[in-house]
Amino acid sequence: MKTSWGRAVWAVAGLLLCTGLLLPVSADTQLVESWAWTYGGAMCDLGASVRETADGGFIVAGSTNSFGRGDFDVYLLRIGPTGMLLWEQNLGTRADEFGADVRETGDGGFIVTGWSWSPASSTDVYLVRTDDAGRKLWERSYGGTGSDYGHAVLPLDDGGYAIAGSTGSFGPSVDMYLVRTGEDGRRLWEKTYGGAGDDAGFSLLSADNGDFVIAGTTGSFGPSSDVFLVRTGSNGTVLWEQHFGGPGIQEGRAVARAGDGGFVIAGGTDPLLSGHWDAYVVRTDSHGRLQWERAIGGGGSEYGAAVAMTGDDGFYLAGRTSSVGPSTDISLVRGSSLGTPLWERTFGGARYDSASSIQGTSDGGVVIAGTTDSFGRGDDVYLIRLAPLSGTLVVTSTPPGASLFIDGVARGVTPVSLGNVSQGRHTILLRYPGFEEYRAVTLVESGASPAVVDAMLVTVTETLPVPETLPVTVTPTPTPVPVAGNLFPAFLRVGYREGGTGSLVPFRLPDLAHLLSFF
Repeated sequence: MKTSWGRAVWAVAGLLLCTGLLLPVSADTQLVESWAWTYGGAMCDLGASVRETADGGFIVAGSTNSFGRGDFDVYLLRIGPTGMLLWEQNLGTRADEFGADVRETGDGGFIVTGWSWSPASSTDVYLVRTDDAGRKLWERSYGGTGSDYGHAVLPLDDGGYAIAGSTGSFGPSVDMYLVRTGEDGRRLWEKTYGGAGDDAGFSLLSADNGDFVIAGTTGSFGPSSDVFLVRTGSNGTVLWEQHFGGPGIQEGRAVARAGDGGFVIAGGTDPLLSGHWDAYVVRTDSHGRLQWERAIGGGGSEYGAAVAMTGDDGFYLAGRTSSVGPSTDISLVRGSSLGTPLWERTFGGARYDSASSIQGTSDGGVVIAGTTDSFGRGDDVYLIRLAPLSGTLVVTSTPPGASLFIDGVARGVTPVSLGNVSQGRHTILLRYPGFEEYRAVTLVESGASPAVVDAMLVTVTETLPVPETLPVTVTPTPTPVPVAGNLFPAFLRVGYREGGTGSLVPFRLPDLAHLLSFF
């Protein structure tokens, strides 16, 4: 592991090469850089995907030829909350394996997809399952005689997996590819989507009712390529498909689910086919119908590789830019719910740096994974952690020992002193048996002075006994009137005296059945 900065490569739809070339294939929360680390060996190490793990750390997948038996292997890294490398594994065979996406599984292990290649065979989708230490449990490959790539993977509720990518094995052109496997990785079914042109899937979401949503690129609906969005049922049957773009080239690289059920897609556009790219963002409703589209760029070239949603239905767009300095840097754009850029930050050094993945974190920040060529001995995995501005919160209570909840999340018992609490207003709840709940809203600000909540808990008020009901005196009045020879009361008045006040209340007929014997 290197603790200095490292180096980068941009990977699109073909082989990952250490050349830096692009190959075919609410109120805003202020974020500050918490840490940035590089990982790898003396040669080429590429970061493709990052996810936050259940314990607040991170899992990163990519590719390496610094370690392993083949020229390239899948590179899997377990990172602690502060960026420290906990372990690293290279996964593969004597062929070349490239990692594209990783997810944590329900048992704490990991599932990684990508592709494998060797001179003696075609390129195949590659899937590898590991335990919680990154040790390989099994590996599978999928595809046919053509070139097949895996770009995104999802663990499913039944223990199986879904993989999205592209395939050249089942027709005259390249198609978007979806593979469904069992728990052991055995293929259950596979589907292709697209038309006569070349189509590919790069990002995969699980939607309502077990549906799948795949984002990618299509060359089947015009003279060049468009962003491609496909929704299928749980069995892979197409429910709808949409494509977006205009003149020139538009590519879809990543998709995120918006708060209203719609989708935000990130990618790139070169409308004049000039080689000058802008980042491209598309927002749709839940049926994939276009709501807006935006090209985001400057004087150089930009590309959007990854997208994550914000709490106010805006988005973070991560990728690359050459508009800011003499080299290509990692770009992070904060956009509004209408697609308007609010701010942009760049990361990197004097050489080529690029992002390939972004994920929102549990504290309201983000983590970005990519590759850097600006620091160190070779191309290295590059991980950047951004967190909200934070301060210190101190909560005490009388009596001590109350259970503390901050914004609905349990945070221990009082007295408590918490650092790295995000800047802004927070709801405080204290619970202690025999005492009333204590609620307050406090403002945490960054700086040396902590926010202090000192609560005096109040004992629960004893419940007063319910007074006994006074006897009710029933007095028949007026005198019953005979009807057809029968003595039957038309109505009775009930005298009820309480506290010296009398009132007459009529009874309904069924209430008097037990009194008929009096007449």
